Amino acid sequence: TNTLAIETAKGRDNFFDIAIFDIKDHIADDILMTPGQPNILRGPNGFEWWLIYMANRNDVGRDQYIDRVQFFDKTLYVDGITGPNTPGYHPVPALPTFATTGETAAQGAFTQAQPSSTYLFETGVKTTGDAGAIAWWVDENNYAKVGLNAATGSWYLTTCINGITKSHQLAPDFRWGVYHNIRIERNGTNMQVWIDELPAPGCNRFCNVIPASAGHAGTFDNSGNALFEGTIYTIGFDNENHLLAKGEELIKGDALTDYELSFQLYGLDPTRNAGSYPVYVDANNYVKATFNGETGSLDIVTVVKGKVKNQKSISLENMRITYPDVKYTDMIEKGYRFGATSWINGIYLNRSKENSTSAYAASLSIQNGNEKGFNDNMFNRLTTEYLIDGKWHSIDTSGADIADNPMYNCTSFTTTKMEGLRFINSNPTDNRRHIYKIIVNECLKENYNFRSIRRGNDLYLFVDGKEVAKVDVTNMPASKFALFAGNYAPSFNGILYYHIGNK
Repeated sequence: TNTLAIETAKGRDNFFDIAIFDIKDHIADDILMTPGQPNILRGPNGFEWWLIYMANRNDVGRDQYIDRVQFFDKTLYVDGITGPNTPGYHPVPALPTFATTGETAAQGAFTQAQPSSTYLFETGVKTTGDAGAIAWWVDENNYAKVGLNAATGSWYLTTCINGITKSHQLAPDFRWGVYHNIRIERNGTNMQVWIDELPAPGCNRFCNVIPASAGHAGTFDNSGNALFEGTIYTIGFDNENHLLAKGEELIKGDALTDYELSFQLYGLDPTRNAGSYPVYVDANNYVKATFNGETGSLDIVTVVKGKVKNQKSISLENMRITYPDVKYTDMIEKGYRFGATSWINGIYLNRSKENSTSAYAASLSIQNGNEKGFNDNMFNRLTTEYLIDGKWHSIDTSGADIADNPMYNCTSFTTTKMEGLRFINSNPTDNRRHIYKIIVNECLKENYNFRSIRRGNDLYLFVDGKEVAKVDVTNMPASKFALFAGNYAPSFNGILYYHIGNK
């Protein structure tokens, strides 16, 4: 019997909307409006990317916010917009394994940091002589260095394993005595080198130049007058691709308690399964996550001391919004291409008001009790076809459901493998755009992005950017990760793995 009083004066806006809802035991999330001015910036650990943008939050003035940028193999995805009360795991930018602060002189190998066979090392160096980065260090007889030499106007890679030194000329206008960035990514026996965020001139990829054993990174100065700043060292690797044989398992990474792993799994179908061990201690202690095409689920099992501690299955079925592809769309035809071959069993079309593509206009029509001109069955105005193997096939939509949902017509059919959809106006003289975005009921698709974050005793699991599970890994020691091929030979692309450092 509470009374809610709302008062507003006419201003620039023509409408004033009110919503009342019960949030129960949840905390009301912030409202971020009018996001804009986006910029993408690399995070402090050298591996992450973040979207920085301006927005209005609640009744606070315009301010700056950030959200994580993910790469589903080569497709960019942003985890936003989020606020401090948004449900789920939304961490702050991860710290590197080791870093120095301020300007420093050369410090040699950073032996105080955990050595690894895969890591990113980055530093700013200012020299008028001969100085740079130690790319790999075991001892005085086993090392590799990347340096800048002002006397020769070049950069070089020198190794002490076999005495090889390779030099490459820098640009004639390369400025000495100012800071330049050297970035080294090491993955076992291979290295990549960047100078000032660009591939090092001459050659930036080096294969089998050092042993696969763990080592340290650091800084050196042969002239005695160089300075270094912005130095970071993060255990991990990026963009590693693997094709596994049927039944094969591949164990990778360092024994850590805080790390992130993500990859794109390819080759699934309703008869196949593959996945990963986001936590792998040994054959008797692990967490296993399987993409099960037969059941259309992500199956998660936790094993401790050889016994199953917990297991769950999470459906991969997804009501996915899809937008038309402008390459295959005109006045009377709408073409939709899926990012991956998918198995679909339902389509939802918006019942837009006649001569309008606006869902808002359609909803006003209902609110005003005037459904004249509102499409009772959008499927009757269109022919519906799906694409597979370069050929189009019709979908029978005569049984479309038009009764239960005032905003959408829906049709269901036997689960069908398809690469895309198209809708063509049934009347060839009708050049109106009846639909725009649609919803498809996706049972399974050929590839998925998987992401896991271990933070001590907690393991967070994501599929295509959506958090699907939180797993308790209490009392599990530091762990590695593993990829596995089930009953087929899968491809794992765009693999990203890195240590999350502590303050």
